[in-house]
Amino acid sequence: MGSEETWTWTAEERAELVAKARSWPGSQREFAKAHGICQSTVSKWLSAAPAPTRPATAELRGEVVRRYGAGEGTQRQIADAMGISRGMVFKWLAAEAGPRSLAVRVPPVPTMLEVVAVAAAPRPVLATPSPPVGTSLSLPGGAELRFGALPPARWIAELVTELGRC
Repeated sequence: MGSEETWTWTAEERAELVAKARSWPGSQREFAKAHGICQSTVSKWLSAAPAPTRPATAELRGEVVRRYGAGEGTQRQIADAMGISRGMVFKWLAAEAGPRSLAVRVPPVPTMLEVVAVAAAPRPVLATPSPPVGTSLSLPGGAELRFGALPPARWIAELVTELGRC
């Protein structure tokens, strides 16, 4: 086995590299590779280094929004470069975008209440009544539901539940 050479960084060198790493636009891995350091070492130094003095929160938030809007990096890159949590960057950018509008999805099939409402609506009087087909269900008030075939038991149970609520 050969002997491995170790390198000791001075406090000034570490402080300089930490400052460079915080303003680096890329990832820690890219920074480490570019400077010939292990990524775990860079991560350890960044964690151990005192947090940089930050401007007021409103100014910091504005800077995050400006950088992201200018395309100066991803949310992760901006958070790492500015020394703030990625979650905070996400939160600030989401708040800046405003509340999301919930898309209203039109159901592809009628709901039970829609079926009951149609069935309970007054029917036009036909000159010749149609012959009964399949199964029918009489509702209070004289309305009647007609089915070409027997509907599934689950559907009938849901219908009975909905009718009980009316």
